[in-house]
Amino acid sequence: LGNVALELREYEQARTYYLQALQIYVEFNDRYEQASTYHNLGIVAQELREFEQARNYYLQALQIFIEYNDRYSQASTYHNLGNVAVELREYEQARNYYLQALQIYVEFNDRYEQASTYHQLGNVAVELREYEQARTYYQQALQIEIEFNDRYSQARTYGQLGLLAEKEENLPEARNYLQQALELFVEFGDEYNAAIAQQNLDRLSG
Repeated sequence: LGNVALELREYEQARTYYLQALQIYVEFNDRYEQASTYHNLGIVAQELREFEQARNYYLQALQIFIEYNDRYSQASTYHNLGNVAVELREYEQARNYYLQALQIYVEFNDRYEQASTYHQLGNVAVELREYEQARTYYQQALQIEIEFNDRYSQARTYGQLGLLAEKEENLPEARNYLQQALELFVEFGDEYNAAIAQQNLDRLSG
């Protein structure tokens, strides 16, 4: 029920259901099931922009996943902890969490999940003004997105590569990447992101 409410973006309702589930798991001392519920409570808190609360829930989930040696489940929790750290502008901490997530995805040969972690590592590197490193991460993300024909994710990565090229004052490359992002966003009917890509292109042409 919590998962359904989460899908419907009814976050307060989702939290209520998850807390009820958690209470029963605690009552029956079912530690392992508590972990995914803490993780989902973290997602709800993150959506509600309660980042300290989200981190607390994710750390509780992580502790249990480590206790039960559930390596694979640790990965998405590390990734989400990275997202929370980005929101809190704790970029070194974010990078550390993303690298731990990435290590596990590589270990399990989960190529697809590696892509979003590489993308986020690129964003962190941009914030830290490590532009060469950012480009490498974005290129790694893009390679996997192309491999899996995930065209929508490619659009986001092309957009980020375009903004990065602009920072490095490589305007032809910036325009090329932003044009590719724009075309993909239009293809998916994402008017919001298409408009942003168009604004960025207009700024470069201005």
